[in-house]
Amino acid sequence: MKKSFYSLDAEKWQMFNDIPYDRCPWLVWGTPAVGTVKSSSETGEPILRVNQFAGGAEFSEIIERDGFDFVKVKILITGILILELNIYQAKK
Repeated sequence: MKKSFYSLDAEKWQMFNDIPYDRCPWLVWGTPAVGTVKSSSETGEPILRVNQFAGGAEFSEIIERDGFDFVKVKILITGILILELNIYQAKK
């Protein structure tokens, strides 16, 4: 899977270099593909079941890789929220 990044002007975003990353609160939140299940309701409508991951984190380090800056964090507290979404396909 290819990641997309917005091209930023380094001078405009210089202020981000002054952020005290080691003293900032960190939260990781997202929907991992693992555990995502596609199914159908009794009436045949498509359903997408997803797990939302949320975790408090602690700053570890800033890493530069392939010309991009990444923040490495350690997950401290985790929780899972189960959501059920109805996905409707447009009829042609």
